[in-house]
Amino acid sequence: MAPFAFVPNGFCVSLGRREGVIDAYGMVLTGRLAAWIKEQVVRYTIASMRWQASGTDYRWRPFFGGPRKAVPQLTSTLA
Repeated sequence: MAPFAFVPNGFCVSLGRREGVIDAYGMVLTGRLAAWIKEQVVRYTIASMRWQASGTDYRWRPFFGGPRKAVPQLTSTLA
């Protein structure tokens, strides 16, 4: 196996309903906008788990619309 190194893309922290902090890709956002973005991250995470459980492809595709049915994967066996 190849070595694994985790590199975080950023962090979001809620400080109540109306305050938040986001530190991502060298940019820092605070206040109500940061809290709103954090809420969208949480909502998308929950929706993607529901899509995955229903057998729908849950990857984000901003230019191709919403979720679609997953393509069945081929499996092979060694004889």
